[in-house]
Amino acid sequence: MDRMAAVLRGLAVLLALFWAMPASAVIAPDTIRDLAFGEGDARGKAIATLVASGDPGALSLLQALLAGDIKTVGDDKVLLVKGDAATELLTGKPVAPVPEDAEDLTVNNRMRRELGTAIAALKLAAPDRATRLTAVKELQNGADEDTLPAISAALAKESDAEVKGLLALTQASVQLASSDKATRLAAVKALALSDRGNVKTLLLGVLEKKGGQFVEADEEARRLAQGRLAPA
Repeated sequence: MDRMAAVLRGLAVLLALFWAMPASAVIAPDTIRDLAFGEGDARGKAIATLVASGDPGALSLLQALLAGDIKTVGDDKVLLVKGDAATELLTGKPVAPVPEDAEDLTVNNRMRRELGTAIAALKLAAPDRATRLTAVKELQNGADEDTLPAISAALAKESDAEVKGLLALTQASVQLASSDKATRLAAVKALALSDRGNVKTLLLGVLEKKGGQFVEADEEARRLAQGRLAPA
């Protein structure tokens, strides 16, 4: 009896979490399949898709994956497991009890890093200022082009000066590596206007040489960086 009560409580929690999501938060089945069954690159693409989507359910899904709450059964079922109950993510149907052959998803170090970065990017939309500040600080060393949509969206909405400044700096640091000249130039301009402590390090990278050639091929970008670094 106690076990059945626990199962029913677990199902109630899972169903509340699933059905409380707005329609926009229902993750595309193909994305869930790639996340659960895909190889390294396919999983990485699925994570990037979730970050770019901005869906409210994406954060919960990635947190559950990192916590070990996502399991698979065979090659066609993906379960969100809580205690003795589960929800089949591709259909939204409750599953109880949890099948004995449910298998944990393997999360290697690379994927763990990708999940951490993705979760931080999605937390940029949190209503709590402290959460957003912590998230952008985490992203400073891990942000990449996959997180740029979330960073740009957060930057456009952010009202807190400290968080906004760190977002702009993080965005620019990623854009410095872009293959697009205009994007790199815009990043250098943004950094030139910033008074953050690590701006100097980023701009020195613009002036770096490898094999006798400047890392940054654009002369205007180098001139702007040099001007910002020149003593007042």
